[in-house]
Amino acid sequence: MFATVVKGFFLGLSMIIPIGAQNTFVLNQALKRNYPFLVAGICVVCDIFLVIIGVYGGGIIFNQSQLSLNLLTWGGIFFLTVYGSMALADGIKKYRTLLPKTQIEDEVGNIIVESLPPRKKPCLTIIFGALAVTLLNPHVYLDTIVILGSVGNQYTMDMRGAFVAGCIIASISWFYALTYGAIRLADYLIRPKVQVGIDIVVALTMWMIAFSLLNQWAK
Repeated sequence: MFATVVKGFFLGLSMIIPIGAQNTFVLNQALKRNYPFLVAGICVVCDIFLVIIGVYGGGIIFNQSQLSLNLLTWGGIFFLTVYGSMALADGIKKYRTLLPKTQIEDEVGNIIVESLPPRKKPCLTIIFGALAVTLLNPHVYLDTIVILGSVGNQYTMDMRGAFVAGCIIASISWFYALTYGAIRLADYLIRPKVQVGIDIVVALTMWMIAFSLLNQWAK
């Protein structure tokens, strides 16, 4: 049973670690301190739900529904395109504020320049974003329901729980480690110029994934 847990853990990590829309979103919110652990928790809960569905038979049904795949693909393309555009718009806005910073004069007339503090987005906006980047991303379904589900279905019913447990441990470990690591580095990465670069990378990543989904659908 322990070997099955270990296999689930490493296979789960191999599905989660590659940079994608979900990881990019989690990293970005952690750097901006937008309810980072809430975002990580939402991703973990969604992963648990989808892995359980896949391992206990949902992957077979999902694979046979072309309509579901098409709806998810186009929903993902739309969301990733819009989110990428929003990230680029944020980057442009931050770039324009790099020069005109808040200036405060002290008693002797010296100029003290302070960076504008980052503004948190509303909690509901972050929750919606985390759910959307997870549930509207066909790659998540491919990784959890189809691939992990297919592997999990090879085990007997009494061993599937161990495999699912390994996948769940991998999800919890990765998302919270990514979030904690980003928060620890936030003091260095939260600088305006770095944030502009991060927003551009986020936008390009989202658009590249959307384009790959469009290519897959066209085939």
